[in-house]
Amino acid sequence: MTDAHLFLSSSCPYCPAVLAGLSDLVKKGKLGELLVTNIEQHPEKAAAFGVRSVPWVRIGPFELTGQLTPAELAQWTERAGSKNGMADYVREQLSAGELATVEKLLREDPSIATSFIPLLEDAETPLEVRLGIDSMLESLPQDAIEPLVDDLVRLSQSDNHRIRSDATWYLALADNDRARSAISARLQDENAEVREIAQEALEKYDSNHH
Repeated sequence: MTDAHLFLSSSCPYCPAVLAGLSDLVKKGKLGELLVTNIEQHPEKAAAFGVRSVPWVRIGPFELTGQLTPAELAQWTERAGSKNGMADYVREQLSAGELATVEKLLREDPSIATSFIPLLEDAETPLEVRLGIDSMLESLPQDAIEPLVDDLVRLSQSDNHRIRSDATWYLALADNDRARSAISARLQDENAEVREIAQEALEKYDSNHH
């Protein structure tokens, strides 16, 4: 069951509406529990959660700020229980330039990196989202890359050359033979850009494993 935590202040004009929206979701049984903290009474709790502005809501794994409508709150509550919910969250946060929010989440739980796969696979994913994912994948420890290898191998065979080249490049971050063979296979790619990336990825992979 998904729970929520709301930080508010007595002077915040948007907080009552967000509180009402969340309370309604508890009444309907969509949320199991709602914890409400007033930041003026408990500034130390706000600091511990990294709350910089209110209303600030955590619904399941998602941290959200600002004027959220009841419909948005209901949508995030639903997403908290779904497999693609995290991908939606990452896309929205990165589109809004909130890289630090996703990085914080990733530090707490590196397994959310699996939510990058549907975004890398979608040719419509905006550039700023791809750049954010790029920066996070490059800084991930090797054991967090490992669970992504099968999907990256699959994406390195995509019909879309841009998806192929991205996936081929990220495979260089992994540490297993499947990743290396998938990179080598792209040296024969029909697309010159993919062949070039594959060559660079292979060099990067080999220099990581000397």
